[in-house]
Amino acid sequence: MKLKNLTTNTKLNWLWCILILIGYFLIFSLLNPFFSLFHFKNSFTVLLLRYCVMSPILIIVAFLLKKRDIFRFTWNSFGKGLLTVPYLWAISLFILFLNICVNLFSEPSSFTDRIIYTLCFLGTGFTEEVLFRGIIQSLMDDMNGRKSRKALIKTAVITSLMFGLIHATNYTTIGNESLQILVIMVILVQITNAFGLGLCFSAVMIRHQNIWCTIAIHAFWDFAAMFSYGFFNNGDILNQNSLAESLSRLENIITPEIIIFFIVGCLVIIGIMLTIYISLFSFLVRKRMIIPLLEKPSTPCNEYMPAQGFNGPQESYDKQAPIEDPINYYQSQTGSQINDYDPNPTNRQPDEYDQHPTNQQTDYYETALSDDQDIYSDSNRSNQ
Repeated sequence: MKLKNLTTNTKLNWLWCILILIGYFLIFSLLNPFFSLFHFKNSFTVLLLRYCVMSPILIIVAFLLKKRDIFRFTWNSFGKGLLTVPYLWAISLFILFLNICVNLFSEPSSFTDRIIYTLCFLGTGFTEEVLFRGIIQSLMDDMNGRKSRKALIKTAVITSLMFGLIHATNYTTIGNESLQILVIMVILVQITNAFGLGLCFSAVMIRHQNIWCTIAIHAFWDFAAMFSYGFFNNGDILNQNSLAESLSRLENIITPEIIIFFIVGCLVIIGIMLTIYISLFSFLVRKRMIIPLLEKPSTPCNEYMPAQGFNGPQESYDKQAPIEDPINYYQSQTGSQINDYDPNPTNRQPDEYDQHPTNQQTDYYETALSDDQDIYSDSNRSNQ
């Protein structure tokens, strides 16, 4: 089977999604130890290099799958996409403001580290959005279609679940059993947050079909969330040794009561986040905004006649059904009888309306001509 025909087969789209995710995870994981051999001072440098490798790979995959349209850019849709989710911008700015306030007296990082940090999260937004909102969501659209609001919601939910679950790879085995429980709860909160953000990003993509606005929103969100570690010397959070040293300080102060309180707090946070994100997603994909974006049903063919109960064009075309026997259908609807059609007219018995049609036509035209002549002669006499 040719590659260009693969995406038209819905059974293979799931296989493509799984293979792309596995390939992304394997390549991304193998790049980490490779670049770590160079002993870069900042782990954000390693992360940036990993994104520099993954970005062209994903672009090539998108072109091979005939998904080059995801890179289409228009200023109109870009601006509208950015304004679609003002609450995400507000939350990002609030998080950024908190990070700045907390680090007012912290030592700032170097200019080079700040540039690397900024480029790193631009790469994060580009790579993850091309992968999930670009390639995977487009493949899901091929499977579910864009003919109903339900299909679009299904596509967004599946894509967001994949986006959330990929963040489970942030799990680390550092620390004792008590710390592991806390780490697991933190990862669950992160997965929930990624799932909710994915719903919002998918809604923006559904409404505006411009991946560049989701890249901008995603990049700024991550930039604001990790601002303390990029612009101030607060430790290398991506470095496993530095992370282990930070967690080891908590081992002596963790008690069963603290663990229970932390678990309950994380579950409450997860519930609140799901409620807020699902409500925002429902608002973004409300019927008034989505119905104009759906694919219009094609005009029914001549061999398809309206099924019984079809009251007009305002009803769905799904109520149409092919009529196997149009003659019987016509007779049942009108009460009329239709003579059997005989392709050989010599074998057909003429009815009362079919007696010598040629002579009838001749008599009709002769009568009409004689009437015209009489009228013409009468008018001549009157003129004389």
